[in-house]
Amino acid sequence: MTLLLLFVGMHLQANGSASYNQEKVHLDYERGLCTGEKMAATDESAQCPCEKAVSADERALCTGDRTLFTEKRALPSADSVSFAHVGVRHTIDFIQLSEPRLHSENAAGLKNFNYPNVSKAEAFVLKSDGEFKNYYESADSYNLGAEAESYYRLNPSVVFYGRVGYQYFKGKNMGASVFLDPYETPFDIVEYEDSTGGNKIKEQYNLTGAVSADVYEGLTLAGKIDYTAANYAKMRDLRHKNTLMDLSLSVGASYDLSKRLSLGLHYFYRRNTEELSFKVYGNMDKQYTSLISYGGFFGQTELFGQSGYTVSNTQTPLFNGYHGVGLQLDFAINPYLQFFNETGYTSRSGYYGKKSNTDIVYSDHHSDILSYNGSLSLTKNDNQHTLQWAVEVENLENFENVYERQTSPGGNTQIVYSDPLKMLDKQTTHVSFAYISLLGTGSYEPAWIFKAGAGYSGRRLMAIYFPFYRKQTMHTYDVHLSGKRNIQRGRNLFGIGLDVSYGAGNGTAKRDGEYSDVSETRKIPVTLDRHLYREYEFLTASRIKAGFNFRYSRIIHDEIAGYVQAGYTYTKAFDVEYLKNDDFCRATFIIGCNF
Repeated sequence: MTLLLLFVGMHLQANGSASYNQEKVHLDYERGLCTGEKMAATDESAQCPCEKAVSADERALCTGDRTLFTEKRALPSADSVSFAHVGVRHTIDFIQLSEPRLHSENAAGLKNFNYPNVSKAEAFVLKSDGEFKNYYESADSYNLGAEAESYYRLNPSVVFYGRVGYQYFKGKNMGASVFLDPYETPFDIVEYEDSTGGNKIKEQYNLTGAVSADVYEGLTLAGKIDYTAANYAKMRDLRHKNTLMDLSLSVGASYDLSKRLSLGLHYFYRRNTEELSFKVYGNMDKQYTSLISYGGFFGQTELFGQSGYTVSNTQTPLFNGYHGVGLQLDFAINPYLQFFNETGYTSRSGYYGKKSNTDIVYSDHHSDILSYNGSLSLTKNDNQHTLQWAVEVENLENFENVYERQTSPGGNTQIVYSDPLKMLDKQTTHVSFAYISLLGTGSYEPAWIFKAGAGYSGRRLMAIYFPFYRKQTMHTYDVHLSGKRNIQRGRNLFGIGLDVSYGAGNGTAKRDGEYSDVSETRKIPVTLDRHLYREYEFLTASRIKAGFNFRYSRIIHDEIAGYVQAGYTYTKAFDVEYLKNDDFCRATFIIGCNF
């Protein structure tokens, strides 16, 4: 709470600073209302036709009378203040929804922040219940957290962005995968028995900072850092504790080739380490078995003990390193139509284990990731229509190392590796398309928000335990629609939202085979088909999802608006066979403020 109050105080102090007069930003915003366009805060001399100005005051603002930059305007009285007078002209949620370039991997996109400085702080609680869930999730969980986020233009050339967040999660009767997110790992460690499920707790911290600066005519330099740390633990034997460190750094630049065309380039590095340790606090005589799943719940079992993937009382890291480059092309087709494109390539490599002469690296993996996303935005007459699309394809390979311990004549033991064995060949594809309509954008929140979209995810994998293999193909689809109505009444704003979606899929859960005849001495792979069919059913079963939310906002101060929001979603699946039930629900409560 002390940090939040300090954050608010620094923001209000900065808004009153003479280094960057807030009245100038307000003036640019008023010009935008007059023309139906967003004007940059740096364009002090811009003029506009004022047919839409309905009063002498508005016409004076629209003409760009420079006395307004230095003369203090009288604030409205507390009784007359409304959302039209709030210093924060738009919320962060609205700005991020209406300006896709702010989401670019290249932080130089911050130069497109052409609004008054804006911040948000909120706390939330989520409660989830239901058996229509994935194999590693909880049927009874809650999640609570808090975050603060801000965009701040220091001067006409420099823009800052910052975010800090905290989350706490607790889920009951969780088992199966030991990883935070098994879809981000090249293999999985799965508890073999359902009876060992227990409560799991996760705490996560996130800090993000970015800055962009116009350093020369048309040239912008930028940098961004994103740091996440988390602790994740199971509270029942076989217990595991995960420690996550995820750090991303990026540097980028953009250059205006003309008034309508901009080219950007960025490089980023990401370092992700999830350390696992396993312990038993109860009956030491009981044996605990885990499946080392190479893919599709196909692999080998391992007893918890003195060696292997689940070695006791030892922190074993799963490391991922990413190097990537991206290219951005931003083109203003005309004053109302903006076309943004971003494409990127990322190389990922990593290992599970410790790299030293006396410790074991159990596996090595690498992948290539190609991505492309774009948007086309039409902004005119206080309305904005945006098309957004994205494609990402990853090809991943994982190899298990063959090793032995050798002792030298001097008594030193070291690990000697032979040729590795290929465990996994997997390709994942994600495609999404969305249409967003913002109507009546001239006030604090759009009067109407409509969204429609569709998504596709595909997975093709082959897991190998030579000479055996398992193949799997999966295709999932979803379509969604949502709408929200915001109604302003003086100091009060009421927002009501509805959303509905449909999802389904198809594919082949498993197709097992072998490369050659099996000798009697050859070890047979182990499978966990109950989890296989649970996951496949969760991802491909036909389901509908419906939800609603209600938000009430009220002006607390001329530049602070508080809000509370409550929401509920319900998912119903059809023809469920392997999961325990066919529904899932989630309730959400949020309290916060925009300033």
